[in-house]
Amino acid sequence: MIVATVLRSGGIYTPEWVTRLKSAVDKHLPGVPFVCMTDMDVPGVACLPLSEGWPGWWSKINLFQPGLFAGDVVLFMDLDTLVVGDLGPLAAFTKPFAMIRDYHEPAFGQSCAMLWTPSPETDLIYQAFVPEASHIMRTRHSDQDWIWETKPRGSVLLQDEFPGFFGSYKADDLEEGPREFRVIAFHGKPKMHELGGWVADAWSP
Repeated sequence: MIVATVLRSGGIYTPEWVTRLKSAVDKHLPGVPFVCMTDMDVPGVACLPLSEGWPGWWSKINLFQPGLFAGDVVLFMDLDTLVVGDLGPLAAFTKPFAMIRDYHEPAFGQSCAMLWTPSPETDLIYQAFVPEASHIMRTRHSDQDWIWETKPRGSVLLQDEFPGFFGSYKADDLEEGPREFRVIAFHGKPKMHELGGWVADAWSP
């Protein structure tokens, strides 16, 4: 298994967000490699280049380049993700592809966390995007729209495969604590660095 994230320059995220996520992964999934796809220097973290200069969230499409993670189950998490519990069960995932059920539109998937084994079908997420990138970025709201549209057959939603595992700070009203959740998304605002209490403790380096 390998854990991956993406850091694209020009936004609110810095290398510190990468190192904090890596620290949490090392704690809750020890011994598993952690990599960051980035156009920046992240000291102490294995980095892979973003071969395409797609802006913002579109840079996540780079994750599906053929041959990039061949042979590994890949767990992707956005940088605004807080890991607070054991991730070990995710390593046993055997389905082709999974993404988070969208917290606001539950009929769709969200790309803040994804789990897959690279295959020709996941390669197509990248391969079909490259020649039409400009058009796709104009006609879809975000990367997750494209990924949901081109996901492999047999794809599932992470909350169905791992009930109680993935949560949302806002949608699940986690101000008082993480409850049973092990992976918590901070989509939108607030982000972890804007909060105190249990969030600040869990996000501390």
